[in-house]
Amino acid sequence: MSARTSLFRRPPSRPRPTAARVLAGLTIGVAIFAAAIPALPAPPAAAATEAPAMVILIRHAEKGTEPPSDPPLSPAGSARAQDLVTALADAGVTAIVTSDRRRTRETAAPMAKARHLEPVEIGRPDGSLARHVAAVAAEVRRHPGGVVLVVGHTDTLPEIVTALGGPAIGAMPDAEYGNLYTLVSGPEGWRLVRTRYGAPDPGN
Repeated sequence: MSARTSLFRRPPSRPRPTAARVLAGLTIGVAIFAAAIPALPAPPAAAATEAPAMVILIRHAEKGTEPPSDPPLSPAGSARAQDLVTALADAGVTAIVTSDRRRTRETAAPMAKARHLEPVEIGRPDGSLARHVAAVAAEVRRHPGGVVLVVGHTDTLPEIVTALGGPAIGAMPDAEYGNLYTLVSGPEGWRLVRTRYGAPDPGN
């Protein structure tokens, strides 16, 4: 698939956080609304050695209305993007993957600035969801042992979670922006933890 990507600017080397420390950091100031899903079957040994230690997946923050084809974040969305930096302050994010839409890039921008990273953008120029998902999953796997943040959309995130070996998370309501999904790799397989960050979604 044709995709627009850019190289990472690697942050200075620092001690890699443990999964337990990262998960503890995610819960500070973030209301947990679902318990950890039981561990999934462990991936094959070869795949396990190539897997990131953790993958954090979110939908882009609240968007504006103009231009309809590619709107920027709304003021509420910009505030949520800043909240993400606070929520993931101790996560040790080492790589960021977004779509090529403005709203995902703007959601990731404060975290990228805080971590001195340049996100990889993966587009969908041919309209193929399957190819986009496969390209995102392949990019995530390029960071063995890392902590990868993925910023996507309601139609892409459930498919990306599954492509990475996670469980089905179901449809994502269009009015929900605060869900934060964390896939944790361990000796017994994958765990999925769902948390929330930022301001409550409408109706919550």
